[in-house]
Amino acid sequence: MNIFVTGSTGFVGGHLVEKLCSQGHNVYALVRTPSKASFFPKSVTLIKGELQTSAPNAWLSQLPDVIDTVIHTAGIVHSFQSAQFYNINAEATRQLIQDFSNREGLRFILVSSLAAAGPTTKDKILTETDTENPVSVYGKSKLRAERYLKATPASWITAIVRPPMVIGPRDPAILDIFKMVKGRKVVVPGRDGFSNVYSFICVLDLVELLSELTHFKGRGEVFFSANEKSHTFEEIVMSIADELGVGSISRIKAPLWLLPSAAKALKIVSQILPINPRLTPDKVHELKASAWLCSDKKAREWLGFKARYNLQETIKITAKDYNDRGVL
Repeated sequence: MNIFVTGSTGFVGGHLVEKLCSQGHNVYALVRTPSKASFFPKSVTLIKGELQTSAPNAWLSQLPDVIDTVIHTAGIVHSFQSAQFYNINAEATRQLIQDFSNREGLRFILVSSLAAAGPTTKDKILTETDTENPVSVYGKSKLRAERYLKATPASWITAIVRPPMVIGPRDPAILDIFKMVKGRKVVVPGRDGFSNVYSFICVLDLVELLSELTHFKGRGEVFFSANEKSHTFEEIVMSIADELGVGSISRIKAPLWLLPSAAKALKIVSQILPINPRLTPDKVHELKASAWLCSDKKAREWLGFKARYNLQETIKITAKDYNDRGVL
């Protein structure tokens, strides 16, 4: 099968390229910087370029006439500029759909986010039939991208995957938590932040689901992709501590009212120093939620999907990757 992957050098995209190659597919990977694709299998065909938002993508000419499946993983998760979320997450998706619109029978899989559905409460697990209520610009931009996908040619096969927190080897986000645990001081937003509850999925399980969808025959279906068991932030921290052999940890509770000011201060610093902080004014809206929970029931019933990696196993392989690369 000829499969085109966007965001191929990203966290999810990189693992997906490796998975698809191991299954014998012909993978065409969109890359802005070919040197970042040095870990790809040699069979991968690199397509040099980036996603456009208001003009046809010139790199389309590098693709073969027949592309069976597009898996769109590209996007940004944090930014100090709200417009960037809509440009990169939504408008680039719209342009990509338009560029492929003359290809009959294309399968298009969009990797969205639980943020497009929004947070919930500790006693409520979201399903795909619940009304979306994103609280961040990031989530709203992902939801707009989903709606663009619903207006695709009638001959297309389409699916949307909404992962919750994704953890695994090469994960750039949870590395910050690993470093805090290793330093024995963990900062959490809010007085009750350690009791906040999250669904999660190991990146290896997520790419397994995405690879299964290359055989999907439906149209317009949304799937949450999550491990069956959810965890508190406390449990995630302690799993990391157990893996790193760290004993006592100081728990620092940052007041929620302080987060917007801290995010604004980081924005100013980022304009002076070459840093890319994850705490932004937009991210504050997500950090205030006490629960991000979603059900894996539809994926299990429709696709036969069941996550294989529990939290401790996921933390273990993630820690090994960090230690092997010397980033921890």
